[in-house]
Amino acid sequence: LHDTGRLSVSGDRVLEYVGQATTPEYFTVAPEGEMFMSEATFAGIFTTLGTAQDLAGTPGRVNNLILTLGEGADRDTVAAELDAAFEAHSVGTTVLTRDDNLSYTALTTDIDQDRAVFNALAFLLIAGAVGAAFNLIHRLAEQQRREIGIGMALGTRPWVLATRPLLVSAQIAVLGVAFGVAVGVLIGNAMGSVFEDSIPLPIWATAFPATVFARVAVIGLIVPFLASAIPVWRAVRVNPIEAIKPSYRKARRSHGRPTRARSSTFAVMPFRNLRRTARRTALTVLGVAAAVTVLMGFLGIMDSVFGAVDTAEREAEGQAPERIAVALDTFHLFDSPEVTAIGAAKTVARAEPALRVTGSIKTEAGEIDVFVDLVDLTAGMWRPSISAGSVPEEPGLLLTEKAAADLKVVVGDAVTLRHPRRDGLVSYSFAETELPVVATHPYPVRGFAYMDVDHATLFNLEGIANTVNVLPAPGADVQDVQRELFALESVASVQSVTAMTEALRDAFGQLLGIVQVMVMAVLLLALLIAF
Repeated sequence: LHDTGRLSVSGDRVLEYVGQATTPEYFTVAPEGEMFMSEATFAGIFTTLGTAQDLAGTPGRVNNLILTLGEGADRDTVAAELDAAFEAHSVGTTVLTRDDNLSYTALTTDIDQDRAVFNALAFLLIAGAVGAAFNLIHRLAEQQRREIGIGMALGTRPWVLATRPLLVSAQIAVLGVAFGVAVGVLIGNAMGSVFEDSIPLPIWATAFPATVFARVAVIGLIVPFLASAIPVWRAVRVNPIEAIKPSYRKARRSHGRPTRARSSTFAVMPFRNLRRTARRTALTVLGVAAAVTVLMGFLGIMDSVFGAVDTAEREAEGQAPERIAVALDTFHLFDSPEVTAIGAAKTVARAEPALRVTGSIKTEAGEIDVFVDLVDLTAGMWRPSISAGSVPEEPGLLLTEKAAADLKVVVGDAVTLRHPRRDGLVSYSFAETELPVVATHPYPVRGFAYMDVDHATLFNLEGIANTVNVLPAPGADVQDVQRELFALESVASVQSVTAMTEALRDAFGQLLGIVQVMVMAVLLLALLIAF
């Protein structure tokens, strides 16, 4: 497309469109074919449109458009008309909206999901802490029952006797709320600094959430008073002799007769103590359970993250842990000088051309975007491990287990693949092909699918590659291969197949320290509740 002219679609519903050489949403670095948080290996570089066109050798041409819609225009309608207009001219396009951008969704949709998870954990933590405070203060007030009875027998007014335990509960409530605010500010500031380093947004609002803390503080102040008011109210309403009598003397006995132990006293004593104070036992169990649930939640989150990273790294290494992925600047023939130069490099022991195309897979259950990698699944240096199914001779897709579950398909079911197809020398259009799911593999990211390179005829790209898998020569490492191959004009990037997982592990490692502090705090709370 040329960056001048008029876009004949949607009439006046499109205010303007701007041609550009690249998409500028790089608050989160997510290069094509990779994952988010790829700052360790990729960066977004910006320049003027004219400079980018001159560097690319395509003056006056662009490969992206940004459209600003007029007031009242329906975004979905305009997107559908754009698809139809480009398809009529046999131009392969993908129309994306703001909601399809990773940087935007990470700050809107994803953050809402994270907030829901942490709110649930916080609610359990508050429930455990409040239950523990209620249990403690209620027990302290019960222990004042004898003193209250003696005071009433000596003629002291009930409200005077009730003042002391109520003041104790007020002290515990105020100190607990103050300590909670201090710890909350400390943890919040620590987490805020980590997020500022990991997500470079222009503005970060980390003001103290006074409204949230005020609502929780009200609960923390009211519950202790209820915990002390109930036993004190009961103590001042009975006769002094009943208040003085020990609580175990007032315990009910079955059929009016004392129960007899059928086994050792030491064996049944703990169970009798638990049964004698059923309310205290229940509150203690609930408090410890809430704290342990939060503890397991934090540990489970980190275990899930690092478990997925470990699985991704193991699957990426496969049979060739030293494999290096080389991305080309465009499509090249297998025997072209550009591909041959990579195999002839001194630091490369073996080179294997491959092909990667984008597309989407659709079933009645939904649609997901995928990268389809076409590699030699029979004799290549690397292939995905297969958890179900096999690799037949006819064309078919290898999906991740996650993608198959989300699309609600199993091995043998058919799916619709929307993919690019070469129409001319450099022109492409999108086509839809029904393919069977021949196998699944355990890679944790659902957006990666695989086919055998012999089936590149489906895309009319047989014998054409845009990536090359290489193995370094003996004594050479990733850096040596990068230094030599980056001198080739056709090479766009050179990176280890574990570069992405290593970047993810480093990124999440920054949060691990804070999670460990929170885990220790929750564990301490559980121990205090039990004590």
